[in-house]
Amino acid sequence: MKKNTFYLYTGLVLLILVLSSIIGFGIYSYWKDSGIDDDKGYNSINAVIALLSLAFSIITVIFVYATYQSSLTQIKDNNKNVELDRALDNIYRQLEFTGQNHSDKIEVYSSILTKLDDTVESLFYNLHG
Repeated sequence: MKKNTFYLYTGLVLLILVLSSIIGFGIYSYWKDSGIDDDKGYNSINAVIALLSLAFSIITVIFVYATYQSSLTQIKDNNKNVELDRALDNIYRQLEFTGQNHSDKIEVYSSILTKLDDTVESLFYNLHG
């Protein structure tokens, strides 16, 4: 999954670089062909760089927002996992506490269960013979 994501982001970055180069060259050529020269007080290359910087800034904001949304989802999942871990920790602590308090009764319960098992076996044997 991470490899596919890497290729996706690499492809997006390369696509953005190629498109921005093509668009930048196109805008620069259009301004040069339309008669706007640098000697008239308008520097077309600086304008193209400013427009491309604006486009990159917008793309950066989009990626930052996507990362923020991904982080929010991960934080929510982590909070759910923390709550589950706390509940399981409480259950195991209660089991340990119960086991320590009733360890002296294990032999009694064991003998009762053994007698009950023997009784059930004898009843089953007597019924099905």
